[in-house]
Amino acid sequence: MSFPNSGTTYTGSLIKSVSNMTTATNYGKEGPVDKYNRNIPLRADSQYGPFLQHIGERGIPNYVQTKTHCGGRCGFCSPSKYIETLDSFEQMCRTGSRSINDTLGGTKDVRLDGFPYPKNIVQRATHLIRNPFNNIVSRYHHRQKKHADDIEWSSNNPNTLEGFRAQCKEMNA
Repeated sequence: MSFPNSGTTYTGSLIKSVSNMTTATNYGKEGPVDKYNRNIPLRADSQYGPFLQHIGERGIPNYVQTKTHCGGRCGFCSPSKYIETLDSFEQMCRTGSRSINDTLGGTKDVRLDGFPYPKNIVQRATHLIRNPFNNIVSRYHHRQKKHADDIEWSSNNPNTLEGFRAQCKEMNA
Protein backbone atom coordinates (compact mmCIF):
# COMPACT_ATOMS: atom_id res chain seq x y z
CA MET A 1 0.00 0.00 0.00
CA SER A 2 1.15 3.52 -0.61
CA PHE A 3 0.05 7.03 -1.36
CA PRO A 4 -0.50 7.43 -5.14
CA ASN A 5 2.67 8.10 -7.17
CA SER A 6 4.91 6.57 -4.53
CA GLY A 7 6.28 3.72 -6.61
CA THR A 8 3.75 0.88 -6.39
CA THR A 9 3.59 0.30 -10.15
CA TYR A 10 7.38 0.25 -10.37
CA THR A 11 7.63 -2.07 -7.34
CA GLY A 12 5.14 -4.52 -8.87
CA SER A 13 7.02 -4.54 -12.18
CA LEU A 14 10.31 -5.04 -10.35
CA ILE A 15 8.92 -7.99 -8.36
CA LYS A 16 7.74 -9.67 -11.56
CA SER A 17 10.95 -8.93 -13.48
CA VAL A 18 13.37 -10.03 -10.77
CA SER A 19 11.49 -12.96 -9.25
CA ASN A 20 9.01 -13.94 -11.97
CA MET A 21 6.32 -13.85 -9.25
CA THR A 22 2.71 -12.90 -9.87
CA THR A 23 1.48 -9.51 -8.64
CA ALA A 24 -2.05 -8.16 -8.26
CA THR A 25 -3.87 -4.83 -8.15
CA ASN A 26 -7.08 -3.40 -6.74
CA TYR A 27 -7.41 -1.29 -9.90
CA GLY A 28 -8.89 -3.20 -12.81
CA LYS A 29 -7.68 -0.86 -15.52
CA GLU A 30 -4.09 -1.87 -14.68
CA GLY A 31 -4.41 -5.60 -15.26
CA PRO A 32 -5.10 -8.06 -18.06
CA VAL A 33 -8.64 -9.04 -19.04
CA ASP A 34 -10.22 -12.31 -20.16
CA LYS A 35 -11.85 -12.94 -23.55
CA TYR A 36 -14.96 -11.11 -22.30
CA ASN A 37 -12.95 -8.01 -21.34
CA ARG A 38 -13.37 -8.72 -17.63
CA ASN A 39 -10.59 -8.48 -15.10
CA ILE A 40 -9.12 -11.75 -13.92
CA PRO A 41 -9.62 -12.14 -10.17
CA LEU A 42 -6.62 -13.36 -8.21
CA ARG A 43 -8.94 -15.80 -6.44
CA ALA A 44 -12.01 -17.52 -7.87
CA ASP A 45 -13.97 -16.79 -4.68
CA SER A 46 -13.50 -13.01 -4.90
CA GLN A 47 -14.97 -11.37 -7.99
CA TYR A 48 -14.42 -7.87 -6.56
CA GLY A 49 -10.65 -8.20 -6.40
CA PRO A 50 -7.83 -8.18 -6.11
CA PHE A 51 -7.12 -8.73 -9.81
CA LEU A 52 -4.10 -10.20 -11.54
CA GLN A 53 -1.66 -7.53 -12.70
CA HIS A 54 1.54 -9.29 -13.78
CA ILE A 55 1.27 -13.02 -14.28
CA GLY A 56 4.58 -14.65 -13.39
CA GLU A 57 5.87 -17.92 -14.82
CA ARG A 58 6.04 -19.44 -11.31
CA GLY A 59 2.27 -19.40 -10.84
CA ILE A 60 0.37 -17.83 -7.98
CA PRO A 61 2.15 -18.10 -4.61
CA ASN A 62 0.52 -18.14 -1.17
CA TYR A 63 1.16 -14.41 -0.75
CA VAL A 64 0.78 -12.00 -3.67
CA GLN A 65 1.96 -8.39 -3.60
CA THR A 66 -1.19 -6.36 -4.35
CA LYS A 67 -1.25 -2.70 -5.31
CA THR A 68 -3.61 -0.50 -3.29
CA HIS A 69 -3.69 3.12 -2.19
CA CYS A 70 -6.28 2.55 0.57
CA GLY A 71 -8.44 5.51 -0.44
CA GLY A 72 -7.30 9.11 -0.35
CA ARG A 73 -6.92 9.33 -4.13
CA CYS A 74 -8.04 12.92 -4.63
CA GLY A 75 -5.23 14.27 -6.76
CA PHE A 76 -5.76 17.99 -6.40
CA CYS A 77 -7.83 18.90 -3.40
CA SER A 78 -7.43 19.88 0.22
CA PRO A 79 -6.72 17.22 2.88
CA SER A 80 -10.32 17.34 4.14
CA LYS A 81 -11.35 15.61 0.90
CA TYR A 82 -9.05 12.60 1.27
CA ILE A 83 -8.39 12.01 4.97
CA GLU A 84 -9.60 8.53 5.98
CA THR A 85 -10.72 7.18 9.34
CA LEU A 86 -9.19 3.92 10.55
CA ASP A 87 -12.30 2.00 9.46
CA SER A 88 -12.60 3.67 6.05
CA PHE A 89 -8.85 3.21 5.46
CA GLU A 90 -9.09 -0.53 6.20
CA GLN A 91 -12.11 -0.91 3.92
CA MET A 92 -10.53 1.11 1.10
CA CYS A 93 -7.39 -1.04 1.29
CA ARG A 94 -9.50 -3.93 0.05
CA THR A 95 -11.80 -2.07 -2.34
CA GLY A 96 -10.96 -1.27 -5.90
CA SER A 97 -12.42 -1.10 -9.36
CA ARG A 98 -12.86 -3.56 -12.16
CA SER A 99 -13.41 -3.35 -15.89
CA ILE A 100 -16.77 -4.63 -17.03
CA ASN A 101 -18.51 -4.77 -20.41
CA ASP A 102 -20.61 -1.75 -21.18
CA THR A 103 -23.65 -1.86 -23.45
CA LEU A 104 -21.57 -1.27 -26.57
CA GLY A 105 -19.22 -4.19 -25.95
CA GLY A 106 -16.26 -2.08 -24.84
CA THR A 107 -14.90 -1.86 -21.33
CA LYS A 108 -15.65 0.67 -18.67
CA ASP A 109 -13.79 1.20 -15.42
CA VAL A 110 -16.29 1.10 -12.56
CA ARG A 111 -15.63 1.95 -8.94
CA LEU A 112 -17.07 -0.70 -6.66
CA ASP A 113 -17.51 1.33 -3.48
CA GLY A 114 -19.38 -0.73 -0.93
CA PHE A 115 -18.11 -4.01 -2.38
CA PRO A 116 -14.76 -4.63 -0.71
CA TYR A 117 -13.39 -8.11 -0.86
CA PRO A 118 -13.31 -10.23 2.33
CA LYS A 119 -10.86 -9.28 5.09
CA ASN A 120 -9.43 -12.80 5.27
CA ILE A 121 -7.87 -12.42 1.81
CA VAL A 122 -5.41 -9.86 3.18
CA GLN A 123 -2.71 -11.69 5.15
CA ARG A 124 0.28 -9.33 5.15
CA ALA A 125 1.07 -5.77 4.17
CA THR A 126 3.98 -3.89 2.68
CA HIS A 127 3.81 -0.14 3.13
CA LEU A 128 5.86 1.86 0.62
CA ILE A 129 6.96 5.19 2.02
CA ARG A 130 8.32 7.98 -0.14
CA ASN A 131 9.60 11.37 0.88
CA PRO A 132 6.40 13.47 0.92
CA PHE A 133 8.11 16.39 -0.82
CA ASN A 134 9.20 14.12 -3.68
CA ASN A 135 5.64 12.83 -3.90
CA ILE A 136 4.24 16.36 -4.17
CA VAL A 137 6.59 17.08 -7.08
CA SER A 138 5.72 13.74 -8.71
CA ARG A 139 2.01 14.49 -8.49
CA TYR A 140 2.64 17.95 -9.98
CA HIS A 141 4.45 16.38 -12.95
CA HIS A 142 1.68 13.78 -13.32
CA ARG A 143 -0.89 16.57 -13.49
CA GLN A 144 1.22 18.43 -16.06
CA LYS A 145 1.35 15.30 -18.27
CA LYS A 146 -2.38 14.73 -17.89
CA HIS A 147 -3.11 18.22 -19.26
CA ALA A 148 -0.25 18.41 -21.80
CA ASP A 149 -2.63 18.69 -24.79
CA ASP A 150 -4.88 21.28 -23.13
CA ILE A 151 -3.39 24.58 -24.33
CA GLU A 152 -5.65 26.77 -22.17
CA TRP A 153 -4.90 24.75 -19.03
CA SER A 154 -1.17 24.71 -19.78
CA SER A 155 -1.05 28.46 -20.30
CA ASN A 156 -2.77 29.03 -16.93
CA ASN A 157 -0.61 26.39 -15.19
CA PRO A 158 2.94 26.66 -16.55
CA ASN A 159 5.39 23.85 -15.91
CA THR A 160 7.75 26.15 -14.06
CA LEU A 161 8.81 26.75 -10.48
CA GLU A 162 6.31 29.60 -10.32
CA GLY A 163 3.56 27.32 -11.68
CA PHE A 164 4.42 24.67 -9.09
CA ARG A 165 4.29 27.21 -6.28
CA ALA A 166 0.97 28.58 -7.55
CA GLN A 167 -0.56 25.09 -7.53
CA CYS A 168 0.73 24.44 -4.00
CA LYS A 169 -0.77 27.73 -2.87
CA GLU A 170 -4.08 26.86 -4.56
CA MET A 171 -4.19 23.46 -2.81
CA ASN A 172 -3.64 25.12 0.57
CA ALA A 173 -6.54 27.56 0.03
